[in-house]
Amino acid sequence: MIRAMQLAELDDDELENRLIQYRQELFNLRFRLATSKLDNFSRIREVKKDIARVLTVMRQRGVQEYQVNQTVEWIADTQMSQEEAVSDQLIQDDQGDQGDLGIDENTGIG
Repeated sequence: MIRAMQLAELDDDELENRLIQYRQELFNLRFRLATSKLDNFSRIREVKKDIARVLTVMRQRGVQEYQVNQTVEWIADTQMSQEEAVSDQLIQDDQGDQGDLGIDENTGIG
């Protein structure tokens, strides 16, 4: 049995390999159970829990990657909105200055 902390230290490829190994072992255990050649019935439960641990770590990594991507997108959107607001403000300021000089906004003639 492997602990979740040990699994968290593994890279993605190693996690996938472990998952394949555990699923293969579970298949073999079930096959031996069906043919009445299984001696250690508790091993099935252990392997199922190992599979669940691997899947949990993989899912957590996926959720973390998703959250990081969402944060990066939010920052980019926020910066874009700030830049648009600044440019809109500059345009409004320019139009306001023209109004003070007595320039017609439609024709640009004073």
